[in-house]
Amino acid sequence: MFVDRTRSAREVMRISRPGGRVLEHEFIYRTPSPPEIRRTIEGEVCGGVRFDTAQEWTELYEAAGLRDARLARSTQGSTNRAS
Repeated sequence: MFVDRTRSAREVMRISRPGGRVLEHEFIYRTPSPPEIRRTIEGEVCGGVRFDTAQEWTELYEAAGLRDARLARSTQGSTNRAS
């Protein structure tokens, strides 16, 4: 899990081969979670870590320079980032 997401996304893009792919597998919220659930998960279970939505991850990587970002769902139902 990345604590400084912006810096991490930039570093991933810096070391990636031009025209290559980035596969990111992170915890995300598929639907908005109630504030109490978020506080418990982000404050107690995974202290200091914030889980983002798929859209937020897409925007983060696009801001770091990723082009043609898209999401792919795994067979287990989680969402993977592929581009």
